[in-house]
Order: sequence, then C-alpha cells, then structure tokens
Amino acid sequence: MAMQASNKSTPKVGLTNSEFRKEPTWGDVQKLQLIVAALNPHNQNTLISSFSASTFIKHVHIVRNAAAHRDRQTFGEVLRLVPFYAAYPLRHPVESTLWLDGNQQQPAFLFWLDEMRLVGELAIK
Repeated sequence: MAMQASNKSTPKVGLTNSEFRKEPTWGDVQKLQLIVAALNPHNQNTLISSFSASTFIKHVHIVRNAAAHRDRQTFGEVLRLVPFYAAYPLRHPVESTLWLDGNQQQPAFLFWLDEMRLVGELAIK
C-alpha cells in the first residue's frame, strides 16, 4: 500500500511490493508524508508534522542518492550541503557522513541519527 501511495495511486489492500529496489521512500520525507496522507491513519496530523520537524534528515536522502547514482548532478547536491557542516573535499559522496555538524562537532551520520530519533519520538507522542 505504501508503494501505491508513494506513486499517488489509491492504495489497494492485498498487493505486495516484491522488488526491494522499489522501496517507496529511500529516506525521502516528502514521499513519506504522501504515503501517510494516502493511508489516512488516525494520527495522520501528528505523523506529518513530526516528519517535518527536521530539515537535516533530507541530507541522508541526498547522500544516499549520490552514493547509489554516482553522477555529477547527485554529487553536486551533496556539495550544496557544505554550508551546514565543517566539511572537507570528497572523493565519494559517502565520505560526507563524516563531515562534522557545525553545532555539536559530531560526525554528520551521528547527527542525522539523533535527528531521526527526535522525529521518531515526536511521531509516537
């Protein structure tokens, strides 16, 4: 159902996604919000507002895409994240996970995990 909703189709019960590469979000919070809206759970407003609480989770999506689709465009999207971090030159997009968060001076991947925990806590309250 999530896959159908992410493609803006009306979700139908009983259909399955058997191709893991077609996971509906790959960390794209905007797609996740579309899925929640289409599935219309009783806590829809809480979930949608929670998923909007962090702009940094989008950075995970950007880095993931650049690592999976190695091209100039996706690499450029990673380089546009430089102002948010204490960054250094990259050879591979995944190296950006070790950039330091400007405020807490921790690696970006730890900062992103903290952000995801925060969003998760907001979603279940």
